[in-house]
Amino acid sequence: MFGTLAASAPIARKVLAAAAHWHVEVKCGSADPAALQAWRDASAEHERAWDLLQRMDGQLGTLPPALALPALQAAQQRRRAT
Repeated sequence: MFGTLAASAPIARKVLAAAAHWHVEVKCGSADPAALQAWRDASAEHERAWDLLQRMDGQLGTLPPALALPALQAAQQRRRAT
C-alpha cells in the first residue's frame, strides 16, 4: 500500500534538480559511478527521480532534433511562467 502511494507522490524539485545534475555528469562522462549509486540508494525518491530522467531521456532521444529543441524551450517557458 505505502509503496504504491510513494511511487505516485510528487518528486521534490531539489531531488529532480539533483537527478538532472547526475544525468548531465553521466552524459559528460564525469560522473563517479559509486557516488551516483550511493545517491540513488539514499532514498526511494532519488531512485524515482533517476528513473524518471532516464525515461525522459529515452523519449526525447526518439524525437527529431528539429522538434526536440522547440519542445524543450516551450516547456522551459511554461515553467518560468508558473
